[in-house]
Amino acid sequence: MKTIDSLHITPKLILYVLFVTVLLTLVSTTIQLYLDYLNEVEIIENRIQQIEDSYLEPITHSLWVVDDDQLQSQMTGLLQLPNIQYIAIQKPQGEVISKGESKTEMKIEKAFPMIYRYEGDQYDLGQLRVEADLRLVYLQLVDRLFIILLSKALELFLVSIFVFIIVHKLIMRHLFWIADYTRNISIQRLDEPLALHRKSTPYQNDELDEVVHGINEMRVNALNGIAAKEAAEIEVRKLNEELELRVKTRTQELQEALSRLESQHKQLQEAQVQLVQAEKMAGLGTLVAGVAHEINNPTNFVRVNTHNLDRNIQELEQTIFELAGEDASDKLKKIFEFRFKKIFLNLTDIEEGGERIRTIVEDLRTFSRLDEAEKKYVNIVEGIQSTLRLIQTQYKQSVEFVCDFQAQPQIECWPAQLNQVFMNIMVNGCQAIQTKQEQQHGIDTHQSRGKLITKTFLTNRSTKPENPEEWELWVQFEDTGCGMNQTVKAKIFDPFFTTKEVGVGTGLGMSISYGIVEKHQGRLEIESEEDQGTTVTLILPLR
Repeated sequence: MKTIDSLHITPKLILYVLFVTVLLTLVSTTIQLYLDYLNEVEIIENRIQQIEDSYLEPITHSLWVVDDDQLQSQMTGLLQLPNIQYIAIQKPQGEVISKGESKTEMKIEKAFPMIYRYEGDQYDLGQLRVEADLRLVYLQLVDRLFIILLSKALELFLVSIFVFIIVHKLIMRHLFWIADYTRNISIQRLDEPLALHRKSTPYQNDELDEVVHGINEMRVNALNGIAAKEAAEIEVRKLNEELELRVKTRTQELQEALSRLESQHKQLQEAQVQLVQAEKMAGLGTLVAGVAHEINNPTNFVRVNTHNLDRNIQELEQTIFELAGEDASDKLKKIFEFRFKKIFLNLTDIEEGGERIRTIVEDLRTFSRLDEAEKKYVNIVEGIQSTLRLIQTQYKQSVEFVCDFQAQPQIECWPAQLNQVFMNIMVNGCQAIQTKQEQQHGIDTHQSRGKLITKTFLTNRSTKPENPEEWELWVQFEDTGCGMNQTVKAKIFDPFFTTKEVGVGTGLGMSISYGIVEKHQGRLEIESEEDQGTTVTLILPLR
């Protein structure tokens, strides 16, 4: 369906003329009908007033002399008047004498007191009520409205036809000719001027002539511009030939310089990668290699010899009791038993210490996994537990570690890199807890321990749980630390951004973690509120 804006000018002009004309017709007709209505109402009111002036006194006299026939005749005569529909006489005692039919709508009602004067006295005989019907007035106004609208519609139809013919003859056919000329104009036809097919008016130009004159001036300017452009192209072509020669020489020089720069840049990149990797793994490699090599062998030696020593002491205990014989005193036996019991307890402590050293070394090896350079399927919870054991020693006085491993799946990953992510997130959480404790209790951070809660569980992204591609492992680290505001949260993954003191953090931990997680096709989500704690969620696909 076309809107008014999409129509041509002629139909649009006709519509606007029709709209304004119809609006004015409706307004003028409404005013005229309203004035006619007021005139008719005034005539009816004058007629009712005439009843008071001419008929009220005779009717009052008939009522006084109790001449019912005369009274009925007078009331019947009143009903013969135009628009009078109901006459009623209401006596003071409540009796009503009426003629005609009373309507509840479209009427004019008026009451006149009936006062009879006799020998200087006045007597109230009631009131005369007269009702005039306005329905005939309304019907006349409706007929008049129909006639007016019909005549105006015919008038508008004829006016629209004449407007269409005049506008088309004077304006539209010339606009179509101008549009056709501008639509088909080309460089080859610029020599053909635009001219309207009508009688010329040498003494006065109208708007269409101005449009034609402007188009012809634009055509001449275009011809001049094309000529200037061709001359400029010739000049530019000469300059281009000279410039190409210079550019060719300069390009050769730049290519040689670029080749040298690319070679140097490649060398710098390789050196940077080696430096970053060496810096990243230097501390960890030294720790694992030194501790594992220097401690593991002596620890094994201690464990083996502790076991042998335990067995030898048991044999020694048995030999001593055999040598003492049954004749040995009970006191002596109790002394030997007490001494050997203390020796066995000391041996148990030695074994537990050696086992603790072995566990720490194993946790370091599990955390670093320096021998695992390729992706492999591992139990992710093992890496989390080993990382927890490594940091518990440093933060166990101020942090309570809580684990809730609802899922322990095997996922394909680079274990050492994920362990680095776990370490960065856990250390940040522990330091946030200590920061909050220092803010609340000063330097003493042992007043109240914070919590670091680690959870693992599985979720499915789709409504089809049987699809293994949609399952994800969620690892959540929730701390009760100082939290962070929105400004810090927005920059948490920026390289070298840190809120810690100089020497405490480099600002690379979360940036490196973000890159590692993206490498595993996962994502990191952070929820934090200042003074309320932080929840870091690591989401990894199972496949």
